[in-house]
Amino acid sequence: MLAKKLLLTILIGLGSGFGVSAFLLSLEKIVGFHLDHPGLVLLLPVLGLILGRLTPLYGRSGKNDTGLILEEIHDPKELLPARFAPLVWISTILSHLGGASVGREGAAIQIASGISDLFSRWVPQEKEERRIILVSGMAAGFAAGIGTPFAGVVFALESIRWKNPKASWIPRALGASFVASGVALWLGVRRTRLPSPEWEILSASEGFRILVWSLITGILCAVLLRLFHFSTRLFQSALRRISLRADLRGLGGGAILAMIFLTFHLLPYQGLGIAGLESSFHQSSPPFAPLIKILLTAFSLASGFKGGEFVPLFFSGAALGSTLGPLAGTSPSILPAVGCTSLFAAASKTPAACLILAGELFGLPATLYSLPAMVAVHVLSGDPPSRSPFSRRNATTNP
Repeated sequence: MLAKKLLLTILIGLGSGFGVSAFLLSLEKIVGFHLDHPGLVLLLPVLGLILGRLTPLYGRSGKNDTGLILEEIHDPKELLPARFAPLVWISTILSHLGGASVGREGAAIQIASGISDLFSRWVPQEKEERRIILVSGMAAGFAAGIGTPFAGVVFALESIRWKNPKASWIPRALGASFVASGVALWLGVRRTRLPSPEWEILSASEGFRILVWSLITGILCAVLLRLFHFSTRLFQSALRRISLRADLRGLGGGAILAMIFLTFHLLPYQGLGIAGLESSFHQSSPPFAPLIKILLTAFSLASGFKGGEFVPLFFSGAALGSTLGPLAGTSPSILPAVGCTSLFAAASKTPAACLILAGELFGLPATLYSLPAMVAVHVLSGDPPSRSPFSRRNATTNP
């Protein structure tokens, strides 16, 4: 029995690592191709139409995001369709081909979970074992996509709201995470690597000032997230007035999105926006950059484009921290580091995982300086709405 569990853990790590790595490597090519040919934004209406046609193929009730995975973890009933992971892969590739403002790590988690669930066929009658497999897949996908195995495990457990986990889940999820992260590293997957602040020895007054500005950053991140949720609901409602059919909503949404990009010359905000994210750690971002990226991402997701919101939220949080940096009089990269992890913590409702993520990405001191912001966003951001990919209620709600 122990040997079987060990084998499952290794297979989940290997499957997730190779699957997510192949996805990220292919996505890197597509993103590069789009940057070389920005006119591809004109394809957004057609791509939105195609993605809408793909929606019913995902599985039960047409659910096509992390909510379907969480539903199965909470109440295992039916295996994820074998086509789930390939559909997420294709949909994300098409979204980035046109330059929709979406991420990739959410898709990586879904792909890893879909691959991992294939191994559940070994334990068709064991619901508890299947829950462990799906949690391990989520952790492995997070680790392979971002390179933070410890944060990946805590993220997976926080995503299921710590419901009925057992101590045996942690080493298995951690093992799968390290294997998947190692595979991605071995295959040369280029993850987003942001500069770590120079954590020089600070005086008591300087350290206190950073903590105060961290709290302010967290409060503003909570406001930004509430705007993101409100905008997403508003855009979804508006697009449903166009049509109740997902393909026609994608067509209309894609056309509007392309027109916005072209009219206002928003090339830096297309796709992942990695260049803008990285620059926010070196120089002050434009004051409206966080707002622009948040609204574009909300509209892209409401239109049916896939990829998740991890990198766009990192972009907006880092840009927010970057605009506050000169006011705080701190090192240019400290508040962007606090902002990007805090905004994602607010959206995913995983503050513990994001504290660990801050430490893994930016060094151990980032955990301390991010703490006030994490508390603020956890208290002030509220519960995610039913159509958020990270919602508790999304497990029973069609996106």
